[in-house]
Amino acid sequence: MLIAAIRSGSPLAGKAVSYSEDDGKFWLTGVGEISPDRLLEYEQAGELEWADGATRSWALQTAGGETASSVPTAPSRPAAPDGPPATGGAPPKPLPETERPTPPADPEPAAGPGDEGATIIPAPLAGRGKRAERPDFVAGERRRRRLSEVQKRTMVYVVIALAMIAAVVVMGIWRLGSDEPAGAGSTTVVVRLQGSSSGGSEPFELTSGTYRLSFTAEPAGGDVVPSYTFAVVPTGTPVDKETEYAVEQGIVEPNAAAGTTSGEVPFDRVAGSYYLKVFSSNCAWTAEVLAQE
Repeated sequence: MLIAAIRSGSPLAGKAVSYSEDDGKFWLTGVGEISPDRLLEYEQAGELEWADGATRSWALQTAGGETASSVPTAPSRPAAPDGPPATGGAPPKPLPETERPTPPADPEPAAGPGDEGATIIPAPLAGRGKRAERPDFVAGERRRRRLSEVQKRTMVYVVIALAMIAAVVVMGIWRLGSDEPAGAGSTTVVVRLQGSSSGGSEPFELTSGTYRLSFTAEPAGGDVVPSYTFAVVPTGTPVDKETEYAVEQGIVEPNAAAGTTSGEVPFDRVAGSYYLKVFSSNCAWTAEVLAQE
């Protein structure tokens, strides 16, 4: 299992660190087995680029270099006492109903000459004359108010609907852009290999990221069931560990009429030197490691 790579600038730059679940040991490409103490020394020197944070924590715990730390708990705040906060004295007592001041009443307008017995019309209706007192006029005012409220709500709904339509349009445009097939120059072939038996490529360099393995496998005939395994292996990995880095493997239908098996498989690798290793039996194959620009 690949867990980290040596950073550039180190004498061991480009080499990968892996962990074998079979024997519970750490391995460094081109060097061999390394002890947990040596792994901790690399980490303390800042020479390791981990696959991710979870892998780092697991590896350091496995090597015995990381322990759980306790987080101090903040002191709890005392509960506030019941009642009003202290202000230097007791809160004022409410006055009895009989001692509370009565607010002054609004003064009535003085009656002018000839106003004796006249009906005073409230100010909002004063400018409307006798029409304000008619039942049909009051009902019309109420209907206009209801229509105004309906119009306001309708405008709110229209604005919300337009915003939702705009969001759907923007999302559709974004998806069209993201799903558009990659054009010429957007994909780089890092290495290409083909054959009809097991083989391997020359070493090549990869940066940390996601790549794709494009492959085809076609039965060559005979009684042996065709099979294949494609692996992207760190340079210097022991021969018996190569299959731990398999990206795709399977069995081809032995009947030649079944046609060619093909596909593309994504895989992740940290920065370092690698080679493409193919294990095959009774089938012709091609394999490419592709990088997305």
